[in-house]
Amino acid sequence: MILEIILIVLVLVLGYTSWVQMVKVESYEEQIEKQSIWLDEFINRIDIMSNTLKEIDSKGTFEADDEVGTFFESLKALQERIETFIGETTDGGQEEKEKE
Repeated sequence: MILEIILIVLVLVLGYTSWVQMVKVESYEEQIEKQSIWLDEFINRIDIMSNTLKEIDSKGTFEADDEVGTFFESLKALQERIETFIGETTDGGQEEKEKE
């Protein structure tokens, strides 16, 4: 009789903890999905910005001007750093660095 009561209590406790963990995992999955969507949209915007920068300076007129050229070069350098970062995080570049 005592063994049955202990087993019933144990089953109830394990069932409750399993349910709580399942709810937490579902919440984390939703957050990951939202962040994935945001990251995809961010990458698309970076691609659009890259194409726009290339289109704007297709003739190289901004690079030739001193003040505008300096700002434009800084903007292009920042954009390249962001593209490199995105490439490392989405293509598994971080995994290769961790292996070394």
